[in-house]
Amino acid sequence: PLPADGGGRNLNPAARGSPRVFCLFHQIKKTESSKEGLRREMLQRRGRLLPHDRRTLSLAVQKRCASLEAFEGAKCVALYGAIRNEVETDWLFLQSLEGGKRILFPRMKGDLLEFLPVFSLDDLREGPFGIPEPRVGDPVSLTEVDCLVVPGVAFDRQGHRLGFGEGYYDRVLGGFQGTSL
Repeated sequence: PLPADGGGRNLNPAARGSPRVFCLFHQIKKTESSKEGLRREMLQRRGRLLPHDRRTLSLAVQKRCASLEAFEGAKCVALYGAIRNEVETDWLFLQSLEGGKRILFPRMKGDLLEFLPVFSLDDLREGPFGIPEPRVGDPVSLTEVDCLVVPGVAFDRQGHRLGFGEGYYDRVLGGFQGTSL
């Protein structure tokens, strides 16, 4: 097992306060036991998905997130612009818009993320690393965010997350008091 720091953050709200241990996915070969090896393997697997399968799976994940009480009850949600075959958030965006939720997207500022309101997906432009982000707007405090939908390379059934390794979301999640999905 790998410690759940710097790319192995536990996103399972029920597990907060409990020991955080990153459990390797059972499909990964034992020789791929490092975070970097796991990251590489999962990105390769995602890359092999056919576009139709990717869209179908992405929509299923979005619908599952939308059905969760934490998302349904949220007044303010933070989404992300997907890259490298991540789960899309466009359907969640439309559902949130229709539901009258305040919607935020991250924008990189140095080695941190700030979250800005987005009223249309057309408000997003390509930023660093090719990530769609809002170009204009005033940052909103994370204390106003009820539900933060987090991107990642891979997640396990216990809610542990493996990111791209840069630590942007690890820094956000370290002080976030709402629910992360």
